[in-house]
Amino acid sequence: MKRDGRTLDHGTLETIRRMAVERVREGERPSDVIASYGFHRCTIYGWLKVASSRGKGLKSLASRPSTGRPLTLTPAQTR
Repeated sequence: MKRDGRTLDHGTLETIRRMAVERVREGERPSDVIASYGFHRCTIYGWLKVASSRGKGLKSLASRPSTGRPLTLTPAQTR
């Protein structure tokens, strides 16, 4: 069975992002690090770019609420 990041919750993904970037900063190859987590090799390069360019470091890898279309049903209609 393949592992897929889309099936993991946001907190777990945030932890994986932080740990992966820290491992690369400690000297491991990005392709080896991301392969150990079971993600595609291109994924980590975006994380590294965000962690180094925004000036906040690892805080920039934090999970954020998902945006999307607002609900159109009232709570009564949902029930």
